[in-house]
Amino acid sequence: MTPAREPSTDDGFSLVEIIVAMLLFAVLLLGLIPVFVQSLSLTSRSASVTTASRVANSQVEAARTLQLPVGDEARCTRFLEALDAELAKAPEDDAVLVTEISDGRSSTPLRVEHSAACNAQDGRAVDYRVEVFQGSTLLADVTTEFWLNG
Repeated sequence: MTPAREPSTDDGFSLVEIIVAMLLFAVLLLGLIPVFVQSLSLTSRSASVTTASRVANSQVEAARTLQLPVGDEARCTRFLEALDAELAKAPEDDAVLVTEISDGRSSTPLRVEHSAACNAQDGRAVDYRVEVFQGSTLLADVTTEFWLNG
């Protein structure tokens, strides 16, 4: 004769308990979805701003390399002429300065705006500014002053 087994008190989870646990888990996950969406948005924006900053700084450095045309005008005036001539070049003409560039992530290209003004106090100084936009949003703004030799 075999001894009688005692009924087990460990019956596990009921179906109702499992469904309630799954619902609680789903509610928690739904609360976290906006956090993940915000994180992805900020990561994309950060990448665009980084690209725009890199473009703006490279454009400032490219403007430093412009060769001034020979002439009797003030250095600043000759720099402005060289800047206008470079910006008028088509991309296939190996233009050093650009007015539009793709960041590789967005369908909206980055628009690059260059502006320069002669410093009123010294004809050798140029206030130079590069702004990078995506649509109407300013992503990067670099301002510097060039001292022109020659």
